[in-house]
Amino acid sequence: MTPAVLPAVSYRDGRRRVKAKYFTQRGADQWVFHGKVVDGLGNLRPIYLYKTAQTVIRRHVQVRGLANPYDPACESYFEERLSVKMAGDLRRLRGPGWDALK
Repeated sequence: MTPAVLPAVSYRDGRRRVKAKYFTQRGADQWVFHGKVVDGLGNLRPIYLYKTAQTVIRRHVQVRGLANPYDPACESYFEERLSVKMAGDLRRLRGPGWDALK
């Protein structure tokens, strides 16, 4: 369709319609992209787009320059790295309050 054929709707009206159809408010955030999906029981429930700002940034530790995973002399170094990584993974899986329960 060319702009001449479109109905006479102002920019502001179009923006309001788009906001009403595709966005909702959750807490203090007024522009949350959402949709509706049918769950396993046939109920219509809302789903929300994941906010990338909520992603926790995890830094990695650089491997030593002379370390070689195929060298038996470096085996203890790589075992230590693996154990630290696994401990961090378990901590994330268990949740923030897990250490307080010990």
